[in-house]
Amino acid sequence: MLCFRKRFVAVRAIGMGAFLLGMLSQGSVAGETPTAPQAKPFAPLSPAEEKLASFLALTDHKIKELLGSTGERIVCSTDLITSPFSGEQTTIPRRVRVILYNRANSQGASSIVDLSTHHVDEQQAIDAEDVPLAPQDVQDARHLVLKDRRAHELVESPLHELESQVVLYHALEDEDACKKHRCVNVLFRRPDGTYLTSISILVDLTSRSISISKNHQ
Repeated sequence: MLCFRKRFVAVRAIGMGAFLLGMLSQGSVAGETPTAPQAKPFAPLSPAEEKLASFLALTDHKIKELLGSTGERIVCSTDLITSPFSGEQTTIPRRVRVILYNRANSQGASSIVDLSTHHVDEQQAIDAEDVPLAPQDVQDARHLVLKDRRAHELVESPLHELESQVVLYHALEDEDACKKHRCVNVLFRRPDGTYLTSISILVDLTSRSISISKNHQ
């Protein structure tokens, strides 16, 4: 059985690369608005549509107000919304719900983007605990662990050769830094599918720090 730190509640485990979505960081919102070819009404979102929806949400002034003017704003998820339509409609709108997050102030926000009109509405703040794991969270967590010397010393296998899984961590205690910061547990799997259980790795993505503890076998 895997040993986790005791101070977290229910988490959602998301496999590395199992859900990767189109994502833009604040620094990449520059230049012209991306374009996306018109898709069939019920087709899955294309990478171009995800990029367009992300760009429009990130550059929306109400979203900027909700997330704050400083810090790194990232896109966590883009989901196509299927809306009812009548036989009189000549086109079916392609609308996307975009969830965003600012690690600096632990603020989340969501909006609805119309890919045809480029209109953004229904902007609202959401609780940090309701913000799903972002592709950038996964990438940054693995990168920080692979750079950590102690992690390599405590693991019997080369870390870069192992698959990883990142799990959101929710702290219960107010004095825990992860109560206000974006934190994740990082798990590693051997080639035979078994997990490394000798250590627990907690990554604070906000402060970009790592806590490693040995588990009793």
